[in-house]
Amino acid sequence: KIAHRDRLALNELDQKFQKEHQELVSQFRHELELFDKCTSDSNLVEDVEAEKDRDNKRKQMLENHKIAILNLSGQHQLEKNAHLSAHREEHENQKMQLIQPLPLSASCATVCDIASQLIKLCLGMELYIAGKLVAEAVSLYFKERAVRSEKRFLVLKDFGQRQIAASSNILQLTKETYDDLHEESSNALEDDDSIAYLSDDDEFQSEEGENILQSMKHGQLPSELQVLYSLC
Repeated sequence: KIAHRDRLALNELDQKFQKEHQELVSQFRHELELFDKCTSDSNLVEDVEAEKDRDNKRKQMLENHKIAILNLSGQHQLEKNAHLSAHREEHENQKMQLIQPLPLSASCATVCDIASQLIKLCLGMELYIAGKLVAEAVSLYFKERAVRSEKRFLVLKDFGQRQIAASSNILQLTKETYDDLHEESSNALEDDDSIAYLSDDDEFQSEEGENILQSMKHGQLPSELQVLYSLC
């Protein structure tokens, strides 16, 4: 869709074109009338060559007028296309900014609780499509959360293995070595939003949590949200 300000800009371009077009047509009409008057006042009727030359000049004048009007129309269309192209580019940039995902910052319980309230509100207002969108957003959250949890587990596992390897030789386990390992792991978790700690991360480390994680990979909704989704 074209924004209101863009429609105003296009209208201004159209008005500018109409004004210039009318001025050009009026100018050409005046030039043609002046040419006809000047040549008709001359005694050219008996001179066939002069009459032929006059007709050729008149045709050339009309052709020049036509080319000038076409050039004006072409220039106007180029200006409109340039404006529309700039609008599309701006719209795409805004769209890209909107679709960039925010870092996960809430537990599954918090997300499900908020989603449940939103879907119930949508059902009460008969906004069924909006309710479906909320449920689908939760499904995407679960999929992303599952990937994130696995990534965080691998980072911590790698840190643990390197820490064990470093501590295998107690003579090499200086305070500086331990601090370096600990700082490296902490920085990795802090610098990457996808593996930052959330309040329910530890719950996925149990056997039951792993089963839940497998269902989250497929975006499966909890039973309450499934029921609400079916009502939308």
